[in-house]
Amino acid sequence: MSFDDLPDEIILRIFSFLPEKDLCINCSLVCWKWHNLSSDKSLIKARTRIQNGDDLITIFEDICYNSDYLSFDYFTDYISKSYHMLNVKIERLWRSGWLKGVQNKDLRIVKRIDGYGIPHPISRSYCDHFLCYVVRHGDLPLVKFSTANYQSYTNHGFNHAILTARDNQNLDIAEYLETLKCDS
Repeated sequence: MSFDDLPDEIILRIFSFLPEKDLCINCSLVCWKWHNLSSDKSLIKARTRIQNGDDLITIFEDICYNSDYLSFDYFTDYISKSYHMLNVKIERLWRSGWLKGVQNKDLRIVKRIDGYGIPHPISRSYCDHFLCYVVRHGDLPLVKFSTANYQSYTNHGFNHAILTARDNQNLDIAEYLETLKCDS
């Protein structure tokens, strides 16, 4: 198997780690496939916006809203490596991206944000608030993912999430949450 036999999304993922100069000059001259892939807009979107000094929270929300997975990976790697030099609150950044992922019912983005984690501890009241938000705006797979760590929630928060599910006519979510509560 040669490099060219790889699916385009894997080649794009590899290209996402290269400097733009290499993408524009070197990769684009190798062959037509590389030329087309190296000019893919998903590769330079987040990188260019960061270099232009755009607001990081706005960039991250846009990436999450558009489910732009390549830019998401580039952006989170960038933030993880240089957040101590940036004038941005990482917790607020992750929270805004997580909320966008839930609004879009995009479990993939939510899992990626959860996988990176928030560098600062979150209080249980925030966890309760997030659970109610997922119940209100998400779907059952998002609720199941969010409740995988049931101990993160207070009893009051969990009861409130069940009532929220009932009020929003999300009976499958309410039933699932009640089952979780009974099992504990």
